[in-house]
Amino acid sequence: MDTAFGSFRLRAVPDPSKVFLGPGKVNPPPTTSVPLHDGYVGAPSFTPGVDLGTFVWRASPGGPWEIRCSSPNLNADAFDGWIVDGTDVTGAIGHDFENANFAPGRPRVWRNDGGTFAEVTSALGLPQMINPRDLSWVDYDNDGDLDLHVVDMGISALPNTADALFRNDDSVFVNVAASEGVTGATEGMGDGAVWGDTDDDGDLDCYLLEGAGPLAFSRFGPATLFRNDGAHGPALFLDLTGQAPGYAAVGARVEVIAGALTAERRVTANSWRGFQDPLRVHVGLGGAAIADTVRITWPSGNVNVLTGLPAGRHAIAETGGTVSVPLPGAPPPSAGTPSWSLGPVRPQPGLRTQTLVLRTPGPMTADISVHNVVGHRVRTLHRGMIPAGDRELAWDGRDERGRRVGAGMYWIRVSDGRTTVTRKSVRLR
Repeated sequence: MDTAFGSFRLRAVPDPSKVFLGPGKVNPPPTTSVPLHDGYVGAPSFTPGVDLGTFVWRASPGGPWEIRCSSPNLNADAFDGWIVDGTDVTGAIGHDFENANFAPGRPRVWRNDGGTFAEVTSALGLPQMINPRDLSWVDYDNDGDLDLHVVDMGISALPNTADALFRNDDSVFVNVAASEGVTGATEGMGDGAVWGDTDDDGDLDCYLLEGAGPLAFSRFGPATLFRNDGAHGPALFLDLTGQAPGYAAVGARVEVIAGALTAERRVTANSWRGFQDPLRVHVGLGGAAIADTVRITWPSGNVNVLTGLPAGRHAIAETGGTVSVPLPGAPPPSAGTPSWSLGPVRPQPGLRTQTLVLRTPGPMTADISVHNVVGHRVRTLHRGMIPAGDRELAWDGRDERGRRVGAGMYWIRVSDGRTTVTRKSVRLR
């Protein structure tokens, strides 16, 4: 071919200052397509592995073109480009496309021992990988432990090697990416992932982008959404709103106790190349339906404590000082101590009928009703006279029209006109 046209990029960006043509090391004009002709016969001088740039020349008039990419740091620099002409380009020969001394990497974990750090990578069973890029700590199985997802970009010689999902089995991590179906695609070069509950079913799904690296690889990289269809248990999702100026509550610490489970999460804004997980706090409850205690330490120093918080989504706004926060939809306590008493709701949580006992020393008139978390009346259980003694109150989980209510938290309220007492009901369905 007499005149061809080439385009060359460094780190996915056209940079004419890093393209050198012929023995004069001419920088081309800032255009997307550079004409290549016999004016660039002869090799430029450069030191491979020391000088940075793409070096292009023609071996002889009308002869083959030579292209060399050189970088002192293969971990940071990636080259790509193409040459086009009216006829087929033939006889392309590769010249050491990858540094033979490229060292594979691995995710590494340091345990915080209260001021000092100890590396526990090998003890946790984390293996060597090719080129790990994006690491996400996620509780994909809602057991309360943080698992580790690693996107492995690979290298030019081994592009887009399989990603890893290391399940936290207390003392060791086990790679379950293959069995869970999240090894990623073989096309492209993976660079990052975001985890979030895209289908609102209570567990985390994974969005994986694999269009990184040189154009020869990245142009074929797919973007894939992996839906989490595992049979996982309940979880908390907390949307935190801090006081000004920290509305996003970045840095907030959330501690959760649910039975024997103790978990801690933080609101973080630490992303790799924009792969920022949602600020919503996610805590798997390890099979429990209710978190006994949720303690939120805000960046301002305020501390809010919630008790008996059921699984599901909750929006929580910061309040000042160290205070206990009422659950959403809970009626305010009324003044005075009634002569009657109201027992706890059983079973808790409930799937079918739930009962509680109203004990009265004498006849009373009562309004007994069920309310949802925003205070709307769902069902009236009784309105009128109740004789003295013990009376079992029952709710079958249906509303006034006989429809089964959705899973979540409800309030059973008993009022004698002067005093109101409430008991929480958690419905599984």
